Amino acid sequence: MSAPDGLGPVPAIEKQFLREAIERDPLDAASDAALAARLLDRRARSILGEAGSDLVPF
Repeated sequence: MSAPDGLGPVPAIEKQFLREAIERDPLDAASDAALAARLLDRRARSILGEAGSDLVPF
């Protein structure tokens, strides 16, 4: 299985996440995914900021 964005194979944990998300209410799954994206973005910015980098493109 390849990632929808064409970035290559999808790791097993992502496959499991996608399978579980498909079986859930679509709005709940989308809401949880959006929250996870915000949290991961915040963490990435924090880590890169601590490293003195402004490499986060968004």
